[in-house]
Amino acid sequence: FDYSNSHFPMFTYSDKIIWANDAALKFFELDDIDQVLYRRFEDFAPDIQPDGQSITAKIDFAINTAMKDDSAVIRLQFYSQSQRFKYAEITVKRLPEKFLFMF
Repeated sequence: FDYSNSHFPMFTYSDKIIWANDAALKFFELDDIDQVLYRRFEDFAPDIQPDGQSITAKIDFAINTAMKDDSAVIRLQFYSQSQRFKYAEITVKRLPEKFLFMF
């Protein structure tokens, strides 16, 4: 398992990824931003996380917390293009627009 502590901003709107930087592409072992655009975080993660919670429940919790408190931190397991599991601590920040979040 790999753990990334590098920062890779990704922006979402209506639960779709609308932007990601090169560090995000490297983390997921992707070659092109088109491989991530308009997909959901759930597309890159096991349905059930190691703590037994669903990925959807964890992301929903983080978004709801960020809506109230401006930010939230969660730890998620993802898989890369080579199907290796990786962990990332994700900070979800609410931006001024109502449905725009930075992960």
